Amino acid sequence: MNLIIPMAGRGTRLRPQTLITPKPLIEIAGRTIIQRIVDIVSKKSKNKIKNIGFIIQKQDTKVEEMLKLIGNQNNINVHIFYQTEALGTAHAIYCAKKILFGPVLIVFADTLFDTKLIIPEMTDGCVFVKEVENPSAYGVVKLNQSGEIIEFIEKPKELISNLAIVGIYYFKDGTLLVDEIKYILDKNIMIKGEYQITTVLENLKNKNLVFVPHKI
Repeated sequence: MNLIIPMAGRGTRLRPQTLITPKPLIEIAGRTIIQRIVDIVSKKSKNKIKNIGFIIQKQDTKVEEMLKLIGNQNNINVHIFYQTEALGTAHAIYCAKKILFGPVLIVFADTLFDTKLIIPEMTDGCVFVKEVENPSAYGVVKLNQSGEIIEFIEKPKELISNLAIVGIYYFKDGTLLVDEIKYILDKNIMIKGEYQITTVLENLKNKNLVFVPHKI
């Protein structure tokens, strides 16, 4: 399995700390957020991570050395990619297209979690969700009676579901993800000026791919 960690966000809500240190490299109780994410995925997934792709904003030797060290400590091949423009979640993921093949787990760098990574084998993908009180602030999913996801909505104005997407996604075949992101980039399909992963998920669902939620 390949692990993708987009971390090119500017971290404006954690300033002034993020003016010097990228948010994912801020330490919490002696360990960086990125270290914690990689350790959790390595320990709690039954799938061995072969490659890890970090998507950062720009070239930064110090940051890249830290990321490579984290990968080396876990015996994972490290790849560094760059998202120089803030064009949305789908665009960030596409920057790592070189390793978007086979089973892929995507974890956004500000997503700290502690749960077993149990991926249903009979589905095309899995979206991690959490019940929230203010779903209009998040991308959400709507389920059918069988528990499958039937709709992905980005920041709904009306109450459709309280299952918010937390920033963790699993795809059984990463090449399908690459093709669909390329499609929305080529067609310039944006939401509020950005290419969103929810658009990609909705398109894949409409092509009869089956996605299920993983509640945390």
